[in-house]
Order: sequence, then C-alpha cells, then structure tokens
Amino acid sequence: MKIVRDVETNESCLQINSGSLALSVPRKSSKRYLAVYLKNLKRFTEIQIEVYDTNGARKTITFGNHQSVIRIQPAAGECRLPMTLQASWNYLNIDLADVVQKAFGVGYAHCRAVTVSAHCAVWKVYFQDRPHAESELPKSLQIS
Repeated sequence: MKIVRDVETNESCLQINSGSLALSVPRKSSKRYLAVYLKNLKRFTEIQIEVYDTNGARKTITFGNHQSVIRIQPAAGECRLPMTLQASWNYLNIDLADVVQKAFGVGYAHCRAVTVSAHCAVWKVYFQDRPHAESELPKSLQIS
C-alpha cells in the first residue's frame, strides 16, 4: 500500500496493490448508506462489510469484481455479491439496510467494519443518511 497523487483527481489516495485496507468503525454507524470512491486498476478488488442486524447478529457482505453470481448463506450470515467497476474512478453508494433486508430478511442496525482488498485505489470512504447527487456534495467530495 502507498499514498499516491492521482492524475485524474489531483488528490492523494491510497493505492492497494496487495493486501487489505481495514477500516474499523469506532462508533456504531447506523447510517444506512456507505459511500466509497474506488479506482479500478483492472485487477481483482473486493469490499467486505461487517454489519449487525436488528437482532444483534453479525452479517458479512462482500462485493467483488471477480464474483459473477450472488451467493447467500443465511445460516453463516454471509452474502457475496458481484461488483461491476467502470474504468477509472467509481462512486459506490451502498444501501446497507436494503442489502441486509433482501439478503437475510432482517433489519440493519449498524456497520462495524469495512475492508477493501487488493488492486485498487481508495480516495474517500464515509457514511451518509441518504444518497446524494454529486452536485450536492461539498467540493472536497466531488470527483470531477
């Protein structure tokens, strides 16, 4: 991993060539939308999100660009979903409440951790209470 200046955004970002970037969520984030700015480096990339449902059970949601089918194992609390990345920067806005409800049939309580693995660049990761159009975001959170 190394911090690099991206030529497209002219901003510093974390480039992950191998290994993982593990982000603990120190305070239980109950905001339902996870926003991730991720640059596709044309290699395998995975985002793993650890959440808790309204029953207090831990669930793991994994998005991967190497994944082509949805795999849900309710008893294990695991859900694997395909992720399609465009060339260059991608703004991912993941509705955690919707994913937990559709995959496991229970309510979303909070997020505990986010892990981004291998071969991508990460610019920003944050939670929000609703999806925002890029024009609504402060300049510091806009790609263009």
